[in-house]
Amino acid sequence: INNFYTKKYNLSINGNGGTFSNASIIVKNNKATLPTPTKYGYDFLDYKDSNNVSYSTNINNVDNINNKSLSATWNAINYSITYNLDGGTADTISNYTVENNFTLPNNINLKNVMYISAEQKQGINELKQKIYDNLIDKNIINSNVVITNTRHLNILTKALINVEEVIKSINNLNQLELVSIDLKNLWLTLGEITGESNNEEIISSIFANFCVGK
Repeated sequence: INNFYTKKYNLSINGNGGTFSNASIIVKNNKATLPTPTKYGYDFLDYKDSNNVSYSTNINNVDNINNKSLSATWNAINYSITYNLDGGTADTISNYTVENNFTLPNNINLKNVMYISAEQKQGINELKQKIYDNLIDKNIINSNVVITNTRHLNILTKALINVEEVIKSINNLNQLELVSIDLKNLWLTLGEITGESNNEEIISSIFANFCVGK
């Protein structure tokens, strides 16, 4: 008759700030599997005994950890921060760990933001200089015609079509009478802006879209 007995082992595990979802230690065929703890902001490295000897979670000989007290060791995770200051500048920190104390920047020197007060007359000269720097002193070509009236834009678009019709009539060698009709349409269209066509529709449009004093 063979007699078998259960061998007992004495082992203490300290998570060193970490937690165990399952603290069971599995022993089989003289091998042991230790639980892996977790800790926010850290990566688990290994276990160490009182003599600073390292142990992984897979123990090939369970006798090596018998009557020992093991503590988990950790490595702080390095995080990075990407800032979008919209053209501004500020003192920032780009890398940190949970062991660092820092404050996100709140004094941001924005590139195109002006702080002014009309009541206290603050920042007015700075605003004028900023306008000059961004508009006057940029060699902007301001000789181009700028159309700011939607009605004028629609009329000029229509006039462009009339010009194309005139060119088309000439290229097709149409009779002068037909070409003159297209030219008259062009003149009438442009007259809607200059007022020279004496078109009743222009007067109706003015009263419909503009406030005319009586």
